[in-house]
Amino acid sequence: MVCKFGPSIFFQTPVVPYFIKEGVETVIITACNTSGCIRASTIDSFQWGFRTIVPEDCVGDIEEGPHRDNLRDVGRRYADVSNAGNVIAYIKQSTR
Repeated sequence: MVCKFGPSIFFQTPVVPYFIKEGVETVIITACNTSGCIRASTIDSFQWGFRTIVPEDCVGDIEEGPHRDNLRDVGRRYADVSNAGNVIAYIKQSTR
């Protein structure tokens, strides 16, 4: 468990050193506010060089417009936007 004090899980937390030590290459981002925590964590994940996946049916926001706009934007620039079924299949394939 990690306590965070800003929108990104990566900001001033031990997440990056832990991921590097454990050899993490891909980060799957899920949470509640696409326009806040999801966006910030996705950008930071990308900037740290992790392959980043956002399953669109595992994220949300208060309003549909900003939710869709942010998913479209992070999908263009920083992450693979997919769905839970594809992400689960990816995880199963990767752990074989």
